Amino acid sequence: PTVTADTGYSFTNFTVVGGSGNGDLNSATGEVTNVIGHMTIQANFTINEYTVTYTSSTGGSIDPTSESVDWSNANSGTTPNANTGYTLNNYTLESGECHGSFSPATGICSDVRQAITVRANFTINTYTISCSVGSGSGTTGGDCGSSVTHGGSATVTASPSTGYHFSNWSGDASGTSTSYTFTNVTSIKNATANFEEAGAEEGELCEPMGTWIEGQSQGSCATGLYCYQDNDGNGYHAPESDVGSWGGSRICHTEQSLGEDCYDNNAEVHPGQVSWFTEDRGDGSFDYNCSGTVEKNWGCDKVESGELFSEGSPHCGYDECFRTIGQAGYYDCGVVTQPRYQCSFYIVNDECEETTSRQNFSYIVEQCRVNRGYYEVDCYSTYHSKTCGCR
Repeated sequence: PTVTADTGYSFTNFTVVGGSGNGDLNSATGEVTNVIGHMTIQANFTINEYTVTYTSSTGGSIDPTSESVDWSNANSGTTPNANTGYTLNNYTLESGECHGSFSPATGICSDVRQAITVRANFTINTYTISCSVGSGSGTTGGDCGSSVTHGGSATVTASPSTGYHFSNWSGDASGTSTSYTFTNVTSIKNATANFEEAGAEEGELCEPMGTWIEGQSQGSCATGLYCYQDNDGNGYHAPESDVGSWGGSRICHTEQSLGEDCYDNNAEVHPGQVSWFTEDRGDGSFDYNCSGTVEKNWGCDKVESGELFSEGSPHCGYDECFRTIGQAGYYDCGVVTQPRYQCSFYIVNDECEETTSRQNFSYIVEQCRVNRGYYEVDCYSTYHSKTCGCR
């Protein structure tokens, strides 16, 4: 017999399904030989099956990767598994045709009548970087308002308006720098820029603010300035505990302090001072280098004429005492041009008397200036003669 399959079906074979006769059946053609009775022969058909293959893009996988679907039926679909940082975007029909409707959201064809390939498409996640202004006045920029892919980075910036300075970031950003970088971004980020009114200008009064280091911090000054007291203008700041003690107060400076002063009413007083002075610094002390001790001063008692001056005694008022010749254990005072045997001095009307050593006077004055920084000269005498030395 001639066999014609309906659409969507295929001929399978012939089988004997009834009758009392017997014979030899060819299941492929339906022919029977040696028929010895009535027989009922049936042509068998099966519905067509089609393979639906599933593939995936970078960023994920699917399960199962294939299925068999009867003619004109819908496929069941597959389960997507997105990698970290990726999301399933849609499904596309990569090969074959869907006789019915195809859903990009599910990858299902409502009427499969041929083999098809469905692809699951994954995309890397992107996150929006949002910026806003909190307090004060200014603008934000950089990557504000943009999107960044999963694991990427983005930098936001803040610019103060005139009369303001940037204070800090809040929200998902932090710190006091005008720029902030998000790294390894895995979610939406929000950055809030906060501004404050600009601080005091150079020479204006200021106060401690924020992280505070006396002589080195901005305080309430404008950006780039430093807040500290320097009453005598020598570049060294008054100790924090003594601010205002000398009638001054903190003001804004363009340079950081050179260090901490110990007396803020005399510019000659500061750490590292190497010069010597004949008058106290203004408060009775001769501590000009802020060491806490007086290495050299003119506040000691002068010895009387003819008085021996032994080692360990205070300065004699002229200069260091030097060991003398002929008097072991004793010292002379003053700039020594000739060895002397004891400390003594002699002043007449505040001028040096004419002496046999008068010719040394100009030399001694020069040595005073070069070696000690003193300009005043006194007379003093030795057993031999009167001469002049540094005071």
